[in-house]
Amino acid sequence: MLGPVEIDLCRLVCEARVTEDGRRVDSEAGAAAVQIAAREMDRLHGPALIHGAAVLDQLRDLGIWLSHDSAEERVENWRPSRLLLDLLDADGGYLAPLLG
Repeated sequence: MLGPVEIDLCRLVCEARVTEDGRRVDSEAGAAAVQIAAREMDRLHGPALIHGAAVLDQLRDLGIWLSHDSAEERVENWRPSRLLLDLLDADGGYLAPLLG
């Protein structure tokens, strides 16, 4: 399927800047991913496209998590839920360097 490059860039940034449990981390790999994304995304529409791709990605993951609901685990601790809340925060979560 063909789509905006921002779909792939959002996954690159997420993999480099987010831990397995959904917490943002700063690292050399994360900084490099942000530089690549900033250079390659569309100059005009890139921030909106990459943000939208990230939200849609986490909504898909949330659907997967909901189908495997665990009574022992709080929804707030689910990785997709944590990432969605951060993406919808004013700073944009792990995409903050690309949205400002």
